[in-house]
Amino acid sequence: MTATALSIDTPVRPASTPIDGSPMFWAGLIFGSMNIVQFAIRSGYAQTPGPVIGLMWMGALFTFIMAAFVLKIGSSAAFRAQPEVRAFRKQWGLLILGGGLLIGVVVGVLGYLKLYALMPVVPAPLALIVYAVGWRMAAVSSGRAGFNGLSVAALAAAAGLTVVAVYAGPAWQALAYALVLFILAAAPGLALILNSRN
Repeated sequence: MTATALSIDTPVRPASTPIDGSPMFWAGLIFGSMNIVQFAIRSGYAQTPGPVIGLMWMGALFTFIMAAFVLKIGSSAAFRAQPEVRAFRKQWGLLILGGGLLIGVVVGVLGYLKLYALMPVVPAPLALIVYAVGWRMAAVSSGRAGFNGLSVAALAAAAGLTVVAVYAGPAWQALAYALVLFILAAAPGLALILNSRN
């Protein structure tokens, strides 16, 4: 059998494009931890003045940017140097920052309209929609359909968190959101980091 016949009879599937999980890991870990703090505050286990909470969230965003994109903690430098990985990291970074800006604008509009009851409830579902877009981007970029499952799970969790907020209140929504971030962002991000080091 000739080489041409072999190439026709046994097509070779292209290798999937590598994905850096460090942005997902740090986002899930940092923002998930902040939501546990948020749960403690909203439940009365801790007391913090309102402006301090805003500063804490700004600090969490700064920490995320430093860990994931400035110090680039997680995956190896050789892995990050691959063009596909660099492109994905840039896309994911812009997505997270854009999502943060969108949430800030929406919360600002709710405040302007004096819909104060919605202000603590809306950010979590919106953020999970951003994560859903991010995992869909990972599926498209990598050619691995498995990431679509995480995208669908994030959309389902966004709907679920809305239900939790309505029936259990913002405090329990914050705790549920923390768990979702650990499961749908931090854990798969860590798995991708470890896989990139093997």
